[in-house]
Amino acid sequence: MNRKMRRALEKSNAHSARRIVQKQRQAERDQTQHDMIVGMYIMMGLKLHEVFGFGGQRLMRLYGAIDEECGRWKSEGLDIRNLANELKEKTGIEVPVD
Repeated sequence: MNRKMRRALEKSNAHSARRIVQKQRQAERDQTQHDMIVGMYIMMGLKLHEVFGFGGQRLMRLYGAIDEECGRWKSEGLDIRNLANELKEKTGIEVPVD
């Protein structure tokens, strides 16, 4: 293998290594985001149980309703600001989304 071919191979390997690292970092970010969402569901369930006495069936109905709302959010192409505005209009609660 001549020098030119060896350098081309090294460059290709370096590029591949960068892509692998980028994919690993993206996978870590995705896992962190997933863990945060699941954690919020868990914390919400625990607090609703502790403060308001929600049981398992009631929590599952709530989680089902939230999942339906997420489906609406996706199908209508809404973003987080749309949901925050809807919450403010319906309840008067303003959630900063920036």
